[in-house]
Amino acid sequence: MTTSPAAAAKASVSSFEIIKENHKIDDSLSPAGDLGDDSNDLEVAADARNSNEDIDQVALLSDPAGDEAQINNDEIEAASFCSRCCMCEPQRIGNYCCTMERVGNCRVIFPRLYQSTGFGIVGPHWWGLACTFGLLIGAGLFFTEKAVHISSNKFLSAKPIICILFLIVASIFLLFTGCTNPGIVTEANSGYTGVSSGRDWRWCQVCSVYQPPKAVHCPDCNVCIARYDHHCPWMGTCIGKNNIGAFIRFNLSWFLFLMFVIGVIAFK
Repeated sequence: MTTSPAAAAKASVSSFEIIKENHKIDDSLSPAGDLGDDSNDLEVAADARNSNEDIDQVALLSDPAGDEAQINNDEIEAASFCSRCCMCEPQRIGNYCCTMERVGNCRVIFPRLYQSTGFGIVGPHWWGLACTFGLLIGAGLFFTEKAVHISSNKFLSAKPIICILFLIVASIFLLFTGCTNPGIVTEANSGYTGVSSGRDWRWCQVCSVYQPPKAVHCPDCNVCIARYDHHCPWMGTCIGKNNIGAFIRFNLSWFLFLMFVIGVIAFK
């Protein structure tokens, strides 16, 4: 007749409890100052240690997948924690987010939004984007206040409203220029199909991808950019295939705003 692992575990636990109880009774019956024979104490300690080892071995035999299940539970818990944080890196320390996810030298600040729309990434010179925003907002508010002053302190007059509209439009285009994927080339989106793709394709040893025609590896962003135009520190990132339209609109909007300020507000 074979004994199941669970029954063996219960028997080991019971014997261990009996040894502990006997040891407690011997201690209670011994007079004060007499701790009993040292050899008996050593035997009890050895029996307890052996019982613990037996229990551990039986537990492993009864549930060999216990460690794997515990690891899976830890991974699930870490993933659920990570899903509540929008700025975590796939390589985490325990359940704690450490740094932003990186693509080359660029930082992904909104991973879910970036994966679905391409928006939510900033370049290595993100401080340049912050300075541009500061200059735009500061100048826009200054000239809006001046427009209100020359309009007899009427905020809802035409000149202040035009200033606010220019400021909003320019800020939106600046945001899309600096926070949109400029056209990062990856193995999944490069479109390389072998010899049939043509002779204009080049292999990038840094990114380990084939560059499509007009793509260039940017040493600042450390990625290959499709239809690379230039790296703009004022935007904090490269200007390429996906954000060059917003870049042109931003420059056009702030230039028209400047012309409006010079012609209508600045010298009044």
